[in-house]
Amino acid sequence: NGEISDDISDASTSEKAFISTCLSMALIEQVIASYGIITLDEVDAGFSEYNKSVYCNILMKQIKRIGISQVFIITHARQYYENYKDSVCFILFPGNGIDKFDSDYMIKIE
Repeated sequence: NGEISDDISDASTSEKAFISTCLSMALIEQVIASYGIITLDEVDAGFSEYNKSVYCNILMKQIKRIGISQVFIITHARQYYENYKDSVCFILFPGNGIDKFDSDYMIKIE
């Protein structure tokens, strides 16, 4: 929200997760020639509905800018990633609650 804090310990859980992701992206950018795969496990869980959308937008821009070739995102907020179907493929596990299956960008595990 633009407020400046003296210590990261004052940040919310979501803000700490966002800072951690930003630092990880900075490190990944330095070694991208060797590795181009990242895994993000429910890093969007603590954000409000609005901030999930903002976070997802920033995240996808960073992934593209850095040149990461594969990303595994574990999330319960699939709807925030659907606008990025050109760069995201969903792996659907049993009980996923999705009625319409699109094999162009979905892999279904039964």
